Amino acid sequence: MKELQVAAGVLAVRRVGLSASSRGELDAAFAGLAEQQAGAVLVGTDPFFIGARNHIVTLAARHSLPAIFPSPEDAAAGGLIG
Repeated sequence: MKELQVAAGVLAVRRVGLSASSRGELDAAFAGLAEQQAGAVLVGTDPFFIGARNHIVTLAARHSLPAIFPSPEDAAAGGLIG
């Protein structure tokens, strides 16, 4: 996360860190990101996020947020890139 913060500073982009451990928290997080007019979502490698991939892809599409995932399989499932 430290490297991500440094990169965001160099690129002059705002980074918002969110966490979720349930589908309801994911729903709320994506609604908040859309409300804040986020430009994209970078999905972490936590096992919860891996297991919730399809739900995250659905939320990203619903809120028009490009979703960047950690693996190529995630892109094949509907993420922007993996």
